[in-house]
This record gives sequence, structure tokens and C-alpha cells, in this order.
Amino acid sequence: MAAVIEAEMEVVHFLASHPSPDQIIAFRPPQPVTERYYALIARAREQQISDEERQELEHYRSIEHMPRQVVRAANMKAQQRAVSRDVLRRPSIQLSICARCKRPL
Repeated sequence: MAAVIEAEMEVVHFLASHPSPDQIIAFRPPQPVTERYYALIARAREQQISDEERQELEHYRSIEHMPRQVVRAANMKAQQRAVSRDVLRRPSIQLSICARCKRPL
């Protein structure tokens, strides 16, 4: 389980460095972590996995999913900012008003 904690801390430190969405997408855990993760997946497929190993595998899966969630959230925020900027940049609509009845034309 120490390897799981080490993997979690690596992701935490990486995300704390304020990486760009492209850097997050390109992020890969260290080779030993990746090898252990795939070994656990293989054992699970063969149904030769202990309860402790299954728990370890679930931790690795949540660690793997975290950067994807961060990218998704960053993309949503970027889209919201872009929409807000577009709304602010649009020219205001000038309505012509009838001089006689004071209603928009």
C-alpha cells in the first residue's frame, strides 16, 4: 500500500505545480507504478487477486482518473471564460425608437 500512497503524492505534487491541460493529458505515473497497476489488472482478470490487492487496484484506478477529472474541469472553465468574453465583446444593440410613439422600431 506504500506504493499507492507514493503514487497519490506524485499526482498531488504534479497537480500542485499548476500544469497546463496538455501537460495533464501527457502525465504518466512512474514505470514501477504502471507495472504494478497492470499486474493487478492481469491478476483480477484471471480472478487470482486477493482482497488487499483488489483494494490496491481500486486506489490506482482512482489515482488514474483524477488527472482526467482535472482536465475536464479545466476545459469547462476555459469554455465558460470564452463564452463570457464573447458576450462582453458583442456590440450592444442599438434600437431605433419612433419619435412619435417612443416605441422600438
